[in-house]
Amino acid sequence: IFDSPTGRAQFIDPISNAFGNAVSTNLQQIRHNTRDAVYNANLPDNQLYTWTLVKVNNCDDCVARSNEEPKTMAEWELVGLPQAGATICNEYCGCELTLVK
Repeated sequence: IFDSPTGRAQFIDPISNAFGNAVSTNLQQIRHNTRDAVYNANLPDNQLYTWTLVKVNNCDDCVARSNEEPKTMAEWELVGLPQAGATICNEYCGCELTLVK
């Protein structure tokens, strides 16, 4: 019963893993909700955004999108928003959409 790699009882590891996964999922959902609220913050429909690279090492999809012309939010939603799973880096994307002034 105590032969797990952590030295804890075998029945504790699945509970610990499930709890960790639930917390991670909840934090991910909060991050997505916050991002959506910022992107949808009472701005005109014709407001333009650029894809901005934030991380040092970016996937090919993100690099290509950062070189595209500014788009409206609706246009970016068709292509796929950062951190929404539409790029090679999936939900681990660190990019942002930046308002064009």
